[in-house]
Order: sequence, then structure tokens, then C-alpha cells
Amino acid sequence: MQAVQKNDKNNLNPDPLSFIFYINTFYPVIGGAQTQAITLASQCTAQNTKVTIVTRQIKKTKKFEKIDTIDIVRLFSFGGHYLKAFSFALSSLLYFFKSRHNFSVIQTFQMDSNALTASIAGMLLRKKVIIRIAGSGKTGEFATHDNFLGKLAFTIIRKLAKGFIVLNNQSKDDLLNRQVQSEKICLLRNGVNIKLHHPVQQEEVNNLKTHLKISQKFIFLFVGRLASPKKLNLLLNVWKSIEDENSFLFILGKGPDKDKLQSKIIKENIPRVLITYSSNPADYYKICDIFVFLSDAEGTPNALLEAMAHKKIIFCSNIPGINEIIQDGYNGILVKNDKKNIAQKIQTVRKNISIYNKMREKTLETILLKYTIDKIAINYIQFIKNTN
Repeated sequence: MQAVQKNDKNNLNPDPLSFIFYINTFYPVIGGAQTQAITLASQCTAQNTKVTIVTRQIKKTKKFEKIDTIDIVRLFSFGGHYLKAFSFALSSLLYFFKSRHNFSVIQTFQMDSNALTASIAGMLLRKKVIIRIAGSGKTGEFATHDNFLGKLAFTIIRKLAKGFIVLNNQSKDDLLNRQVQSEKICLLRNGVNIKLHHPVQQEEVNNLKTHLKISQKFIFLFVGRLASPKKLNLLLNVWKSIEDENSFLFILGKGPDKDKLQSKIIKENIPRVLITYSSNPADYYKICDIFVFLSDAEGTPNALLEAMAHKKIIFCSNIPGINEIIQDGYNGILVKNDKKNIAQKIQTVRKNISIYNKMREKTLETILLKYTIDKIAINYIQFIKNTN
């Protein structure tokens, strides 16, 4: 247990800076927020900043666990949707009180009910609370909580939270339009671990293709949640129209639309495509040539950054959160989400692959300049220190 600062007997904050990352679900549930939580926590720990991840306990998980060097605490909840949220909030408040001498900052990874719980805890225990806005557009937090209770909760959060982290300029504008002071907002995109995600030699690519029994020369890849905002139905419609026996499409992920997408592939006899999942997506990044991401709303997609770190050709939607990272024709290709436009651009890329290969250098250069997790962590910690 860390000691309380000696110079003020009423000071509940430990020295040095220490965090609770407060997230509704965590490992074995893995999505974008969970990936960023563990990646950022590991990097903060490497920079001598203590992080504990506090989450809701689900079946067959341990109450206390250590993943790498990060302590994971899972708290009790029960009942259906609303009762589960309420009971988790009570468990969290009790935990925060008992552990109040061991942390100085609570950060949430979405603006959900946890953000309200954290804000109240921060007020009662005199802790900094930082709220991360994970999404933007029609699937973002503001769009999905645009009702009386959602607006009331945000009014409380806005007054109590010390800072907000946003992943793109659209989310920043959303906060400014809701009367959040600009100095409380930090535009801080996701970061990628380049020790895990990096280019490899062609020999390793060939060996992986042999292992996965892939004979096609050109590999297209999507990585992400199998859900309607990712526009996978559109991707399959495009793929069906492309007659190229030397190309193959991997759709890598889990989600509610998996069975529907599988049925579509079988029913419409869509060739050269496989829906699969791997806890180690790095192998699929390594073998792909073109990363395809047609989502219609995003914050900063982890999969996009990971594919860029692997030095791949990037082919994605022209939407906020993506078009702030990808410059069309420079480090990737931006498209409008309609079948004809996408199909034409895919055919253009395939026919001129040697020209578009030059973009690979720029994708990796973009990551190394701006989006490595160590640089993101430094900026993150500095922002926390500067909040009042």
C-alpha cells in the first residue's frame, strides 16, 4: 500500500500519480476499449505509474488477477441490465472508498453509467476523474444517450469530471457544443504497441500463408466487431462483384452479425472469403496486402492503427476519426460507402498495386511519428498532471 503524502493529513491522494482504469467489461471480453485499456496500462506501468483495472465480474473469472504487470479487480453485480448497472455502481463506490489511499485518478473508457459513478466517487473522495469519449457519430455516446436521463447524467458528469479525452475532432466539437471548457478536453488518439505490430520479412509471410493454406497472392483483411456499423454486408456485396481468383478476403472478429454474414456467404455463394477469429490478429495483419475498413462511425479504430504499423495498404471510409489519420492518396485510400465507388477503387488498386505499394512507407511513418503507445502514454500522463 502506498503511503499518503505527509504534508497534509487530509490529502487522500498518493504520491506518485496512480490510476484506476474503470471499465464495464474486461478480459476475456476484448474489444477496442479493452485493448486500449491494457495497452495504455502496460505503458503507464513501464513509466512508473501505477494502474489498476477495475471491472465487472462475469462468470468463470477471478475476482483478483494479474495480467502482465497489471492488477485486475472484478467487482460483484447481479440482475438484468439496469439492476446489474446499479449493483455494479454500488460495488464500485464501496471499492473506491476502501482503496481511497491507493489511487489519485479514476478514468473511464466510455461515457456510460460508469462515468457517472466515477464522477460521484471523485467528488466524494476528492479524486481526479477523467472521462474518455470512445465513439463519435451516430454510434457514439452522445447519439446513443440523447434522452432526458442521458442529458441529465452528462450535466452531472460535466460539472464533476476534471477532464475529457476524445479520439477525434468530432467528439471534441460535441463536448464544446455541450458547454465543456476547452482546457478540460484533450484530443488523444489511441496508440499502437509496435513491439507487437510491425512489418516482417517476406519469408515469414510465406510461411504463414502456407500454415493457413492460402494459395491466393493478394489478401484483403477486415478486423473488428461483426456488427452493422462496420458495414460488412456492404463489404460482402462489393466482394461478390469482384472477379479475381488471385484475391482472398479474411473477415476477422466476433459479434452479433456473425451468423447472418455466414448465411449470406453460403446463400449467395460468395467466393474466396472466410469469417474467422483469432486471439492473435497480428498473424493476419502480416499476411494481408490491403486492409479494408468501411465503418460508418468511429472514434480511432485500433485495427486501423495496427494495420498501419504492419505497413499495409489502407482502404477505408471517409469519416471523422479515420480521415483525421488517413490522407487520401498519401498514406491510404478513402472511399464513399457505396458499392460502385468501392468496387471501382479496389479494382484500380489491384491493377496498379506497384504504385499503391509506395503508400506503405507512409502508413508506417505516420504511426512512428504520432501513434506509438509510448508517445500516447507520455501525453496522457502529462494531461492528467495538468488537470485541476
